[in-house]
Amino acid sequence: TSTLKIKITAKEGYQLLRVVITTATTRVEYTRLDVDVNGYITYQVPSEAVTVKIEVEPKEYTITYYKNFKEEGEFSTQVVRYLERVVMNGFFYETGYTLLGWAASATATEIEYRLNHTLEQYTWTNDTPLYAVWQENEYTIVYNSNTAEGEIESVVVKYSQVYQLASHSAFSKVGYKFATWSTDLADVN
Repeated sequence: TSTLKIKITAKEGYQLLRVVITTATTRVEYTRLDVDVNGYITYQVPSEAVTVKIEVEPKEYTITYYKNFKEEGEFSTQVVRYLERVVMNGFFYETGYTLLGWAASATATEIEYRLNHTLEQYTWTNDTPLYAVWQENEYTIVYNSNTAEGEIESVVVKYSQVYQLASHSAFSKVGYKFATWSTDLADVN
């Protein structure tokens, strides 16, 4: 018998699944766990014909979706395989803000990948961090005169903006005294 040393290397994005060595009378399987520190599998070759079959598989990688909101460290992960079709499925919710999509930088203001973006093939060969890109919601304050005379222009404000409501003095209605502003139409009589 002699010694056969097989150097195990795989194309980028792939890893060894198994090495199967067969003869007319034996079958031996090796996995990644059998590879020595120098990257070899060693086999004692018998004095008969040997067939060596090397099987590889796509590597698994992790996409980490970071919420990226203020100082929060919240995240979710998605395990994907090299060259696999991937629907980017990270999602977070934050009151008063809209999640626009994902970017490779935590300071990005423009998205690189929209929500539920599909990569036809995952071609990155490393784990990938993606950071949420948020937009603060805007709201329109509409002043309804409720049949009174006068007008107050509507105002657009951002969710986190502190806004002082307009004075009611632009409205007047004979025989009525202004009580308060309300967001509920049921409150108006």
